[in-house]
Amino acid sequence: MRAVAVVSFALGLAVVPAAARAQPSSEPPIRITGNNLAPPTKIKDVKAVFPPDAQRARVGGVVIIEATIGEDGKVRDEKLLRSIPLLDQAALDAVKQWEYTPTIVDGKPRAVIMTVTVNFAIQGVPPVDGAPVQVQPPATPVATAPPAPGAGMIRLFAYRPQNTGAFVVFDVTQMRATGQPHWMPDAEPPPLTVADAARIGRAWLAGRYPQVERFDLQGASLTRSRRPPNIDFWYYQLNFFAGTPQIQGPLFAVVLADGTIVEPTDPAAAAAPSSPQQVFQQGAAGVTMPRTLRTVQPMYTEEALRRKIAGTVLVQGIVGLDGMLHDLRVARSLDPVYGLDAEALKAAAQWLFAPGTKDGQPVQVTVSLEITFSTR
Repeated sequence: MRAVAVVSFALGLAVVPAAARAQPSSEPPIRITGNNLAPPTKIKDVKAVFPPDAQRARVGGVVIIEATIGEDGKVRDEKLLRSIPLLDQAALDAVKQWEYTPTIVDGKPRAVIMTVTVNFAIQGVPPVDGAPVQVQPPATPVATAPPAPGAGMIRLFAYRPQNTGAFVVFDVTQMRATGQPHWMPDAEPPPLTVADAARIGRAWLAGRYPQVERFDLQGASLTRSRRPPNIDFWYYQLNFFAGTPQIQGPLFAVVLADGTIVEPTDPAAAAAPSSPQQVFQQGAAGVTMPRTLRTVQPMYTEEALRRKIAGTVLVQGIVGLDGMLHDLRVARSLDPVYGLDAEALKAAAQWLFAPGTKDGQPVQVTVSLEITFSTR
């Protein structure tokens, strides 16, 4: 059986008195999917009116709408996700009148974004004016749950991006999970702080959305995952909003306790809208290596210093077109227990390079860095 413990930052649900619910939040809406928020309860339901034209044509089906529920529980914005032209307006007219219990986050009412459906059943609706029967083919069903993780994989997080029916999942292998640093929350600080995790997540997103100048952290949760007999690790789930109108909705990053990024299984969730860039290996013909512009020295953990652990961590990653290191991992470990491996990754994530080139054009190149710890 899997046990999960969560330490939350910025997001938390609570029951508060009516006086607190009367104070609306000016913060952006939170998407229900992916934020561990329970959907609000509908307290006012208005049935959609079946349009005569649709009855005449014997058209039915399910209209899917993305609705923003305001701090007061009223629907304030609607957007069609699955359209049936003869039924769309009737569905929107009904949803606009629905009301819900307010969603409370950190003691304040918050607007939320959720998906709702309006079903127009044609069973029992007779043809009008002798019109021929024309039944609309059933719509492709939308998955209500993400696919199960594959063999040897551990599911960390899953969400459905805006305007798509497919889930994006963040999974890690059991081997990778086993190699994570151990942390006892009652005895010591976390091996990776929320500030460091946010910095790593921002750098990862910046490499995939170079057109975005700013990523605002909206929420972070530090979660424990346990699988008997020997898997016990922590990871951050980070929720960012991009400061650009071209990208709507939240962007997510998952960072393990060793400071490495978990890549989603759907490349479209993390890649920039442009076509993927080729990654070149060190020594490839015609490729010039990245040039180091900034280095950052690693920090010793107190326990590793007390134990006088010294040596070198070999870190591998990809220098992106933005000059930052991406897809960092420990290729040769020094100290996975007392935090030096994680500190090496944290330091490497802050290095800056002039990107490598091929035929005069910047390209992505893999690099290996030796991060040395010395007690002298």
